[in-house]
Amino acid sequence: MDWQVIAIIVIPLVSVILGAWLQRGLERKPNLIAYVGNISSFDVQKTMVYTHILVVRNSGKLAANNVRISHWKLPEFFQLSPALKYHTEDNEDGTKDIIIEKMVPSEQVTISYLYLEPFTINNIHKDIKSDEGYAKILSVFLSQQYPRWIRNSSAILIVMGVFATIYILFLLVLWLYKLSNIV
Repeated sequence: MDWQVIAIIVIPLVSVILGAWLQRGLERKPNLIAYVGNISSFDVQKTMVYTHILVVRNSGKLAANNVRISHWKLPEFFQLSPALKYHTEDNEDGTKDIIIEKMVPSEQVTISYLYLEPFTINNIHKDIKSDEGYAKILSVFLSQQYPRWIRNSSAILIVMGVFATIYILFLLVLWLYKLSNIV
């Protein structure tokens, strides 16, 4: 087998993939994530009262500027926690935004909403964005949190499995190459 040909093909591919992966991991930029939680409804004297929370977090390495939490219909009663400086803005299309001027890295804000019928959670939120881009909306579910040693052990076993699979595939290709030279 000609190792120079394999090296000429494989090394640039591995370098490009590794470079893209490193650049993505080390890039300094804001990263807004958000999720909805704690959805509740109450029947108060034959009137339905609804509540839910929206959590917005900057999990990036730079501050997010002009974070706009857009609403189709903004309920009259809402509260930001922790209390921070914000303002609301009416848009031409009838929507309304809560605007937070700056969210530093690792900052998180929880917005609690309280509303009556005909509002529902489906006709409140529009989108979340900043000057740097849109927020990623996460689907959150409860799950058990395992100890760090179990998570690290699992990661090591996964990496070992990937390398073993690559090695076996390499041996298979080598065997097929030798087999084709025999025939």
